[in-house]
Amino acid sequence: MTNQGGDRKGPVEFLTGEGTDIRSHRPIGLNMVTCLLKGQIHHRDNLGTDQWVAPGAVNLMAAGHGITHSERADGAYRQRPKSLFGLQTWMALPASHDDAESNFEHVAKADLPLIEAEGKEVRFVLGEAFGERLSARIPAACVMPMQCCRPGPPPLCPTSTRTGARV
Repeated sequence: MTNQGGDRKGPVEFLTGEGTDIRSHRPIGLNMVTCLLKGQIHHRDNLGTDQWVAPGAVNLMAAGHGITHSERADGAYRQRPKSLFGLQTWMALPASHDDAESNFEHVAKADLPLIEAEGKEVRFVLGEAFGERLSARIPAACVMPMQCCRPGPPPLCPTSTRTGARV
């Protein structure tokens, strides 16, 4: 079973001049998946990545033997009021990848697989279900669908022996 954790980002409102300030740090042996529903975060790392993640897009990072990165609201974006709401999930890398090279991948919202069924839309952030697959380069044995739920019928869930939900 995959060990995992996570962090809900908000909802939070920032005044002009304020924002997310997660300074440089060096995780090891983890996959990290960042997806936002509102706001933006600027990711930079020692691989040379300089990437903003915006609502609907996903940042995927495999820390392997270690990657130094920061996530911040900076530049002109910091100079106005803003909101932030999203999710970051951390999953232990399979033992076979503990000492692997680190990598980073950004996937735009338009490139995430989309399932439309029963009046619902589900985008796949990671993994495979309902006949769709996100072919990301990070090693993970899980599926991560993202859907906005409204009152009414329950959300679509992959049928699997290991299914969990974060609401």
